Amino acid sequence: MRVLLQRVDSCKIEINNKNFSKIGKGLLIFLGIKKEDSKEDIKYLVNKIIKLRIFNDSNNLMNLSVLEKDFSIMVVSSSLYMAIVKKVTGQVLLMQKYHKKLKNYMNYLLMN
Repeated sequence: MRVLLQRVDSCKIEINNKNFSKIGKGLLIFLGIKKEDSKEDIKYLVNKIIKLRIFNDSNNLMNLSVLEKDFSIMVVSSSLYMAIVKKVTGQVLLMQKYHKKLKNYMNYLLMN
């Protein structure tokens, strides 16, 4: 599993010049999952990401998480990213499956 995080003021995904998804302040996550990755790997990753203290507090110190700031998260499944990093091919359908699992788990964590 590979992850690239980027703090954003806003981001959006357009498909054929139509807005598909957008968020305000938060995290843009490029996610590469391979078939060997387990549910435990996904749980570990989600818990790690949502607890990262990478946003500024009132003293301008990086001391707050995306949850503490109540910011948004956008996850982009990236088969190309995994193919480049690990030279993995044919992972697109599998990644979509794991992307849905990750999205559901992240939604569960954020709602509870």
